[in-house]
Amino acid sequence: MTGEPDLDRVLAAFRRVFPEETVRLQGGFAEPFYAAASVQGGPEIRFTRDYVNSCLHEVAHWCIAGKARRLRDDYGYWYNPDGRNAEAQEEFFRFESGPQALEWAFALACGACFRMSCDNLGGEVRGESEFAAALAVKMEKYLRAGFPPRGRKFLEALLGEFHPGVASENLPLWLQGRLGNLQVTDGS
Repeated sequence: MTGEPDLDRVLAAFRRVFPEETVRLQGGFAEPFYAAASVQGGPEIRFTRDYVNSCLHEVAHWCIAGKARRLRDDYGYWYNPDGRNAEAQEEFFRFESGPQALEWAFALACGACFRMSCDNLGGEVRGESEFAAALAVKMEKYLRAGFPPRGRKFLEALLGEFHPGVASENLPLWLQGRLGNLQVTDGS
């Protein structure tokens, strides 16, 4: 598959695999954000504009977040905005390896180009190669030990949507075959 995958197909796969969830997956925002359920409405996964990669990244966070985390805006995690110092950037890398490795798998499944995000254009960014290695290690762990349950469900839905000839039980082997052809690149 070449080019950017059809966002509508990605959104349809999400809705199809999580029909029991009340969460809305919605693009068109200047910044990504997870809004927990409130008196104003149900939970909402907001991604940047109509960017497939932003959508996949935010879904990855949602797939990893536990039930208690999903009750809090942005899952209750800290977020230091762009301009982080080296120490804060290291902390960012520690928290992002799981979601970005899962995003990487989602990107492979739908044909999107994965770009590792350091997310710190105005601050200190050291350790990109170490972060790339951490993503590879996390991906290997997912392939060996299994993906988070909601992440696995979404991966299977994407695979069914974009690669219907691949059986879900072959997912780890199929992903491993795709990983041999790709490199993690810094897409800050």
